[in-house]
Amino acid sequence: MGTALALSGVSAKTITRLTHREAVRNSLRTIERGHNLEAITAAILAECCDHSRVTKGSGDQGVDGLAWKAFLPLNHFCCPRVNPEGAQSPFAWEKVVVIASSKAHLGNTDEPELINPAFIRELVGSWIIQRSPVGKWNDSGILPLSPVQLILATTYRISSPAREECRSLGVQIWSLPELTFLVCGFAPDSVFPPDGLGAFNGHAFRTWWLAKAAARIGTATSAAVATV
Repeated sequence: MGTALALSGVSAKTITRLTHREAVRNSLRTIERGHNLEAITAAILAECCDHSRVTKGSGDQGVDGLAWKAFLPLNHFCCPRVNPEGAQSPFAWEKVVVIASSKAHLGNTDEPELINPAFIRELVGSWIIQRSPVGKWNDSGILPLSPVQLILATTYRISSPAREECRSLGVQIWSLPELTFLVCGFAPDSVFPPDGLGAFNGHAFRTWWLAKAAARIGTATSAAVATV
């Protein structure tokens, strides 16, 4: 497997970490609260985006995490100034926004249940709302024509038809295999033993994502996502 992964561009560091994939998978499957999966998702996004936050559970319109990454920022010294007074760079129109939603399967079974397709349909509606004036996260930098990447993170199983529907709609799926790979790719060095020798550090893994859980944002303060 290592040779195939290396040929596909996976780093040697990640390949070594993947020897602990069962421990990572078990940690993901045995999380005791659904909101913890939101924090894990935000922790991963923080490693590959410029900014990432996890939302508070009440009134979030199905949005569990928000992130953004600057894309083709313009040099404002040589371009016409059209920036709102007090706005900070990168501006909303220079960002790709990530909207993440999660659904954790809390039953510790060998074979998690299939996710209810109705949940995915409900999320699609809530994601569309975020581009409208009634979206609760407009002040996070989501404009009507903003480029948006949608992510569904889940420890449920996803049927092949549901997965294909998500792909057709432009939704990226992070189920257990994807989450396991992403944790191996982005978690800090403290989570994994050097050179693959030793045990997966569950305490360090928990400390990593708990830092995101402790900094949840609500709609009243979500402007911080756009300005930090």
